[in-house]
Amino acid sequence: MGLQNGMTHEDIATIVGRHRTIGAVIEIASNMWTPGVTNRQNDHDESWFALGALDPNQQHRVDAVADLLRHSGTVQVTDDIHSAKWMKLVVNAAELIPSAIINTALNDAARAPGMLDVMRTAGYEAMQAALADGATIMPIIGMPPVMSNDPERYVDQIFEKVLQTFSREDTLTCSLQDWRKGRRAEIADVNGLVVDVLARQGLDAPINRRIVEVALDIEAGRLEAMPDNAGLMIAA
Repeated sequence: MGLQNGMTHEDIATIVGRHRTIGAVIEIASNMWTPGVTNRQNDHDESWFALGALDPNQQHRVDAVADLLRHSGTVQVTDDIHSAKWMKLVVNAAELIPSAIINTALNDAARAPGMLDVMRTAGYEAMQAALADGATIMPIIGMPPVMSNDPERYVDQIFEKVLQTFSREDTLTCSLQDWRKGRRAEIADVNGLVVDVLARQGLDAPINRRIVEVALDIEAGRLEAMPDNAGLMIAA
């Protein structure tokens, strides 16, 4: 079982087998600046997981894992983990790398001039990729049942849910934490995947493509993560 963002459960399955793989979604604000010391910013009632077996014949084994994770938060067992993972990727595409590129907390990034539109559009493109990859729009992270057939409306709702419930004023996304530790972020597995999936359909994802380009420039040392980078994404 991997709790990573992106669709990494499929990578795990290629190594250990689909019958041994559980896909998982996690939503929790936290940080780690000292090795082995995790600081949770969401308590048990605000933390959320989804679990589902990749092999339907192994779905019955998910309950044992769910029972363990319920000590940490709410756990939803689903028979459509593919869609649940994509719904999380939709909001990840909007929040993780875009806020890291301007080197600020998530809530501050959403308030920065022009950035909310950038982040939402990244999510809209990600939803387009999700649907192209066979995902179904479904509620995650404690959202109520989906009442709208408008994919973009769903993106707005899930992004707002993250900002209101799963983010504090000083919450830094995992991508920005990675960069401040000198590590690489999940560029290819989130925004890059959106670009790749839509490209296979002959479609473009201009905002996500620009996010990937700017993020790779930062990791290569050609650019510094800073607020002025907002203009590079807005211009896309």
